[in-house]
Amino acid sequence: MSLLILVACGGDGARHLPDGGAPPDDTSATVDAAPDHGGSISVETYPDGRALAFAEFLHAAPPPPTCTTNVRIGACALTRCTSGADTDSAGRIAIQAGMPAQATITMAPPSSGAYSYPPTVGNGAFTAGAPITFTATGDTVPAFSDTLAFPMLPAITSPVPGATIAHDADLVFTWSGGPTPAEVVIFLIDATGTYLSCGILPAPGDDHVTIPGALVGMLVPDATGKVTVGTSMYALKQLTAGDYTIVLYAGGEPLSSVTQQGFEGSFVVQ
Repeated sequence: MSLLILVACGGDGARHLPDGGAPPDDTSATVDAAPDHGGSISVETYPDGRALAFAEFLHAAPPPPTCTTNVRIGACALTRCTSGADTDSAGRIAIQAGMPAQATITMAPPSSGAYSYPPTVGNGAFTAGAPITFTATGDTVPAFSDTLAFPMLPAITSPVPGATIAHDADLVFTWSGGPTPAEVVIFLIDATGTYLSCGILPAPGDDHVTIPGALVGMLVPDATGKVTVGTSMYALKQLTAGDYTIVLYAGGEPLSSVTQQGFEGSFVVQ
């Protein structure tokens, strides 16, 4: 399972932290507000070659009590939301892999909410080093186009999907086997629909991210004692279109070096 989360609360959640994540050494807890005039487009692959995409553009922060809790410690945020923020259209969006194009994802403007493209078989062109071009024809959000290279995805070496974790202890994810990615995202989802997401921008050579035990302890496991877990790694690029600051993300779900499958599943919380 993969999760593409953008800057808004609610719906499919909030994956990318609005400011790209707090510095790793910031351990203070703060309450977040969603940004005005921002947005992002994400394309993500699975290990089997499928690709999915998601986009959302905001012109106003969600009014209270849309997000009843939004606590951040360092680069991690715990969010409970009931509905999304107001969204704008950027017209038709195309995401092209390769030059000339080897695969193209297109998304028409939704009647409301976010753009989405479901996981689809056959888009194996989204591979390390491939140029990925994002284009929007424009609407309320002005037209734009930009390109970034698809990243190589290191493997997650620890923990392992299905592991037992302590409800009040720090949870450390480590990776190896490739260049340091531009952004690493870890997310946990509990039985109440609460998202705990950590989005860090690693420095060269960084190989881990720590989820504070104080946030892990706020999650509510399901009846079997489990919470859902997933990971994503991205290259990213920021651009400006009119009054909108937009971040482009290209990446995917890394493998577990232990299972040699995509890192997804659940943890048992004790």
